[in-house]
Amino acid sequence: MRRKVTICVGVTPALQRTLRFSSLVLGDVNRCSAEPIESASGKATNVARVVRLLSEYMTDLQEAGTTETVLVEFSGGETGEKYRSLLGFESVYVETKAATRICQTLLVDGEGEATELVEEAINPSEAEWSLFTETLAKQTAAIGDVSQCVGVLTGSPPPGSSPQTYKELLLVASARGLRFIVDSQKTPLTEALEARPWLVKINLQELEKTSFRQCTTEHELRDTSYGLINAGARNVVVTKGKDSAWLFSGDDMNTYYEMTPPKVQSRNPIGSGDSMAAGIAFYTSTRSKESLSQVENLLEAVRFGIACGSANAETETPGTVIPSRPFELVNSVSIKVRTVASGV
Repeated sequence: MRRKVTICVGVTPALQRTLRFSSLVLGDVNRCSAEPIESASGKATNVARVVRLLSEYMTDLQEAGTTETVLVEFSGGETGEKYRSLLGFESVYVETKAATRICQTLLVDGEGEATELVEEAINPSEAEWSLFTETLAKQTAAIGDVSQCVGVLTGSPPPGSSPQTYKELLLVASARGLRFIVDSQKTPLTEALEARPWLVKINLQELEKTSFRQCTTEHELRDTSYGLINAGARNVVVTKGKDSAWLFSGDDMNTYYEMTPPKVQSRNPIGSGDSMAAGIAFYTSTRSKESLSQVENLLEAVRFGIACGSANAETETPGTVIPSRPFELVNSVSIKVRTVASGV
């Protein structure tokens, strides 16, 4: 029987602290209005957690549609130990001499936005990187048939790491045909395109920084996205926060899709992009239909991913969802089919 596995690759995990305030004033003393929340975080961590929540939900319902989750990551120091104790499941980790970083999210009562204080991760040593690559290769090889498996490589590598880091990881992990979602930007992404990732997930600001182009019109957005496809990406989805997302496929470059998220009451939008990636991976691994074309399956996967991103925004803790919510929200994600001829 073919295994269904989602492999999440995390090179910059974080111990996350979420702090809530009645108001926030720069240059003044600000006291929390609620008990701080600590959680294991980092983009790949968030993806893995949401995939597990969705799979456990389907198991509880005794329905088909579960996937194993493998999180391959770095971890180090006392903060790494605290991070792993909060993770809630076992990961495959390479221990580093440098401690796992701490990041903090600041929330203000009555506001749907968040302020993120991000500590940069320390670049692992050359030996630690080599062991990480070897570990990822072993985990991928252990699966065997990867036809119903998906990999997720997300975030930015630590400052000082090789610009080709992500390309090298992709080439190793996708050697057996594993489809990869890549959520990154700038040089790490452009280098990774040489490995022909299955899907590039990127937000509008990241797309502009990566391409050195402003995308103020639909025409500019479309042409810039197709530029990523011409450079190696097989498919591209561009997000714009609570506004429409856009899906472009290399299998049909005459048609693309505008997808509008449902309206939800946002409590903390941090981690919504990670939850979206998790939803895409979960759907692709467990719910794709042979009766649909590759583009149609991808469209439905992205639709479910958008529902997961919206469900994440409803929660206080980054990178988590009430697992029933994406299934409730998915039909509220509207889709408009666009053609190159009709584009602005």
